[in-house]
Amino acid sequence: VGLGLTLTRYKIPAEDFFRGTLDYKKTTFLGGALVKYYDECRNEVGWSIGIGGKGIGFSNSSGKVDGHQGVLQ
Repeated sequence: VGLGLTLTRYKIPAEDFFRGTLDYKKTTFLGGALVKYYDECRNEVGWSIGIGGKGIGFSNSSGKVDGHQGVLQ
């Protein structure tokens, strides 16, 4: 079990950020992580910073993430 904090900044409206597929690049360094999100034109559309959590390490990874958004009423 781990406890951490993640902050995310969207450079586009949230409804666009969570619509469809985005590419990401993630770098983990000790107990922190930086994730950058890109659209299909390779424009950076957001980032996340995570501190703490479970475990420590060093890594670089990339891939795709699918977003889905529903309407709250």
